Amino acid sequence: LLEVDELTSMAWELRRQDSSRALTLAEEAFAFAISLDYTKGVAYSLLAKAFALFRLARLPEARSCAEEAKGYFETLGDKSGSLKTWNTLGIVYGESGDLLAALRAFLQVDALCKEISDKRGEADALNNIANVHAYLGDFVSALDYHFQSLAVCEAHPYPEARTSAFLNLGVIYHDLGQYHEALEYYLKGLEGAQSEPFLHAMALRNIGRSHQKLAQNDLARSYFGQSLQ
Repeated sequence: LLEVDELTSMAWELRRQDSSRALTLAEEAFAFAISLDYTKGVAYSLLAKAFALFRLARLPEARSCAEEAKGYFETLGDKSGSLKTWNTLGIVYGESGDLLAALRAFLQVDALCKEISDKRGEADALNNIANVHAYLGDFVSALDYHFQSLAVCEAHPYPEARTSAFLNLGVIYHDLGQYHEALEYYLKGLEGAQSEPFLHAMALRNIGRSHQKLAQNDLARSYFGQSLQ
């Protein structure tokens, strides 16, 4: 059983930076867990497999694995595993264009986070719920959920979630044509974005876009140049 857990743990750790390797490890863990009739190992290996498949853009397979894992976690009464699975499903549904299913999944994540007092997970779930509302064109609900996420981040020191909320609020205000407000939140999120190069570049670009909309072209050029760098 320990070997299954180790393989699954390695697969989960590698799910983002080396998804192909993560998939191989998860498949090994799954086969081993099945042979041992180790239900927990089956559930967690399916979860790792689902996320790796998502990262490899194999969305139907990812959805199938995550939905299968969800059933195992419900049988086990494992809320932490269920939470991770619902979150993975939310991402997969969203990437597949099924936004209502994504919204239901992230609402379930939020409920589970509240049950087990996972405040960091709650902040992330609220951000994800807000993003889905934004994609659906419901900017009022999107703003509400982002501000709920910020409130959680203010009560608990979660700088990454706080940065995400600031930058997402900037996007919504920009889409609403409220460019001064967009700039306010982009700038609040800029410092926290600097640890992640892609996020930093996007934040600088978005600040440039808001300055451009305000006809502040010198500032826009400056931020676009920094984004390119």
